[in-house]
Amino acid sequence: MRVPLFIEFSGRNVLIIGGGGVGTRRAIKFLLAGANVRVLSLNLVMN
Repeated sequence: MRVPLFIEFSGRNVLIIGGGGVGTRRAIKFLLAGANVRVLSLNLVMN
């Protein structure tokens, strides 16, 4: 089951586990939303 959440991420800390394609896309979306993003990964894919 999926439930949409509407959360204000501006100024919040977000940890992304995994830096593959999906992790990179999510990190970019959180950055655009104003979050403080940290990525924990062995590899990071930059497009």
